[in-house]
Amino acid sequence: MDILMSIASKIAELLVEPAAKQLQYLIFYKSNIQKLEEETEKLKLNREGVQLAMDEATRKSEVIAPVVKRWIADVDKETNELKRFLEEDVKANKMCLNGWLPNLKLQHYLGKTTMANEVARRAKLDKLFDEVVMVTVAQNPDIMRIQREIKDILGYTFKTETQLPRAGIPDGNEHSGCTILLTSRNIEVARNQMRSQRNFVIQVLAEQEAWKLFEEVAGTSINNPDLRPIAKQIVKECRGLPVAIVTVGRALENKNKEEWKDALRQLRKSIAENISDMNANVYSSIELSYNFLESKEAKSCFLLCCLFPEDHDIPIETLVRFGKGLRLFQGTETMEETRSSVESLVQTLKRCFLLLDSNKEDCVKMHDIVRDVAISIASKKEHGFVVRCDNEIEEWPEMDRREDCTRFSLVTNKIKKSLDSLRCPNLKLLHLSTTLLDRQEFNENFAQR
Repeated sequence: MDILMSIASKIAELLVEPAAKQLQYLIFYKSNIQKLEEETEKLKLNREGVQLAMDEATRKSEVIAPVVKRWIADVDKETNELKRFLEEDVKANKMCLNGWLPNLKLQHYLGKTTMANEVARRAKLDKLFDEVVMVTVAQNPDIMRIQREIKDILGYTFKTETQLPRAGIPDGNEHSGCTILLTSRNIEVARNQMRSQRNFVIQVLAEQEAWKLFEEVAGTSINNPDLRPIAKQIVKECRGLPVAIVTVGRALENKNKEEWKDALRQLRKSIAENISDMNANVYSSIELSYNFLESKEAKSCFLLCCLFPEDHDIPIETLVRFGKGLRLFQGTETMEETRSSVESLVQTLKRCFLLLDSNKEDCVKMHDIVRDVAISIASKKEHGFVVRCDNEIEEWPEMDRREDCTRFSLVTNKIKKSLDSLRCPNLKLLHLSTTLLDRQEFNENFAQR
């Protein structure tokens, strides 16, 4: 009986993975399933042995202990649940990368991009495919740029740009050995537009998991009797959303009780302004993190980062030059002093989860959700930002907004409607990234004060 209980205990251990080990679960998922199947088979064999002993005892008119009958019933229930799990859940997961990607509802602490990177890494390590390619598709995709990235990663050489359409996602059943993993915060994009075969939804954190994550980023001070009730309410306002929990938690680290109460008030009143598909709790959390930045310079540096396209590698040196030209950083006289100040501010913003590391040297990135909130904040009248970063622009921003415009960023490959001149009397920064400067969309009188 001790052996049987040990087996049952081992199965329970394999079934229930602690939340803190979810990444490890992702990496060793296949081996865990194999172990689970082996332990289940052992349990079945032991159950059959016990049943034979019971049958023999019955024939001899011996009394069978109630605990033995209870154990048999428990084992039958457990094995039926295990059978369902192995047949349904595991088979469902085999639809994605030969079965080693786990049920994503368990992956609370992993963002979509982080998970996709891990999937790509393991696909390469396990040699599941000849090549593994990762590209980012913005809300307004530049198809030629995406195709160039695919071409460069695969090492293809095309004589002309007209051959680029060969690089892309195959239609229908073409290239059956090709597997596509899409990540999106909008399931309708995957389900309807991309016609995905199987969708895996990352669920929000459970209450206990949310509190543990919040405690990790906010620090142990939240267990102070004066702060704990407020902290519990703040975590509740985050609605189990990891991006909300980490930004709020870090913003409130080492803050006093009144600041915590003010944060709770801000979270409850804020709404996602002018951002479609944006959860109000996420918006308010990122906005609160911005509001709690301790210096105007940090806030200015954060807003400058929204001038660039989605998923762009933002050169720190460009932030230095923008900041110096706009005189945003008080107490700096030389470029070297400004550079040192910006690098320090970037580290502060990364620590607050408002900026991310980039794979490109001397660059940073801004998460697309954070960028949406940054643009919303920057577009308010007191800041006067106008940001247009689309592959193709129908027309220029409304004329009445340009009177308040202090920073204007335009990144595009095509403008359908040209503009004779741009009158922005309060414009301090004009950021243009386009191939159209020598064409009719811009004339010699384009920029006037």
